[in-house]
Amino acid sequence: KVVMVQDEPRHHQVLHQGAVRILDVQIPPGEVALFHTHDTAILYVPISISPTDTQILGQDWLGVKPTDRSRFEGLVVASDTWYARMPLTHRVKNVGDRLFRLIAITNGSAGSVRQNGAPPGTPVLSSPWYSAAKLAVASHGSSEWQAASMPTVIVLPGGGRAQIEREAGSGQTALDQAGAWAFVAAGQRYRIRNLDEAAASVVVVQVNQ
Repeated sequence: KVVMVQDEPRHHQVLHQGAVRILDVQIPPGEVALFHTHDTAILYVPISISPTDTQILGQDWLGVKPTDRSRFEGLVVASDTWYARMPLTHRVKNVGDRLFRLIAITNGSAGSVRQNGAPPGTPVLSSPWYSAAKLAVASHGSSEWQAASMPTVIVLPGGGRAQIEREAGSGQTALDQAGAWAFVAAGQRYRIRNLDEAAASVVVVQVNQ
């Protein structure tokens, strides 16, 4: 059975807004995802990493072992934008001993080479489809107000507690555990507040369209 990536049971779709989808990918140890097709650019924010083996449809497993290094180890974000030009169908198996979890953001548009303004923080990735940065917010501090020039996703990859505030009564979103996320529509102004004693780091992803 082959499904689209957003329909694969372990790639839980948690938001669909225009060309943007957010998937909470969770594969427990020993489990295998269904064959699924990627046909859009995708960006991953690692939350819990474990070695995974991959099988492209019609081919053998790559043969990744539990002792091998995960491709996501040590990365703030990773991205496969070539899916937008060359769709791929594969399945993934968690061969490690811990949960494999990513927050994945797909971009169904053709991307944009325009300079749309970078998200706040230290840049970690830039492509026609995405601009991503890591932003540290001091204890009980807050970022400056930001204007989202493009749809923006903010992810808490590790510990801490943060809150996303939107201007003009558009609501707040609590980021109170690893893997929590918030979506900010293009044109909205937002800021990030740290509700904890220790500094908190978030990943800010701008989805270029």
